[in-house]
Amino acid sequence: MHPSAQTPQTTPSLSSRELQVLMLLSTGRPIKRVALDLGISAHTVNQHVRQIYLKLAVHNRIMALNRARQLGLLVNDGVPLPRPTLSY
Repeated sequence: MHPSAQTPQTTPSLSSRELQVLMLLSTGRPIKRVALDLGISAHTVNQHVRQIYLKLAVHNRIMALNRARQLGLLVNDGVPLPRPTLSY
């Protein structure tokens, strides 16, 4: 039996701070700006980013943001929402 068939996949549990970091990263902010916005050091932001990557099983920001969107962890983040089309 395939290992993934034995254990159901669960949504990774990110801390509230990790979610804050992820949300700010989704807006395109650099690490130093995220640190400034949260009142923490850039080193601490990088530690959070490492944990996010580990928990989401990804290797970079783009993959992390895409995975978070797939899991429903990011809603109405930095990506513009589609505009409704008007029909007359």
